[in-house]
Amino acid sequence: MVILLKKHFLQKSTIKMDITIILDGRFMEITDNYFFTINKYKTFDDLSREERINSLKDKYLEYVNKNAFLKALKRLKSLIKLDEKNIKN
Repeated sequence: MVILLKKHFLQKSTIKMDITIILDGRFMEITDNYFFTINKYKTFDDLSREERINSLKDKYLEYVNKNAFLKALKRLKSLIKLDEKNIKN
């Protein structure tokens, strides 16, 4: 069992948890992504800001073309947040 768990932690992957709750009569969605660093090994690709922006733009267009508009809007929101951070700096 320990060997199998170790094998999974050595894969490039993200652990994602989505929670939907009703708060004050409104649905709220909370998404958390977990990334791990074990010693010097990272379970994620450490992308530059430009690489993240390009990846988000590609995914945004992909989801729009698939009519997956909620997923597209999530990518657009992330792009806007990255742009806001750039303006503040």
